[in-house]
Amino acid sequence: MAVYFIRQVGTNLIKVGWAKEPTERMKTLQTGSPHAFELLAVGDGGAREEHALHRRFAEAHVRGEWFRMSGDIALAIAL
Repeated sequence: MAVYFIRQVGTNLIKVGWAKEPTERMKTLQTGSPHAFELLAVGDGGAREEHALHRRFAEAHVRGEWFRMSGDIALAIAL
């Protein structure tokens, strides 16, 4: 399992999720969206770690699993 950060290209929107295969998950998301995505980072974790990140980034929450890029998210991606 892995936690991933996907950015909608040309925006500051970041999806924080988890999947067995983040690259495959991004392809699935891409198929259903007219926007291009890029995989920014992948780390160890599953649903528990994803939920913890969602709580940590609550102030940047937009909708569902999407967040606006913040300093805290940038720091998490850099780790």
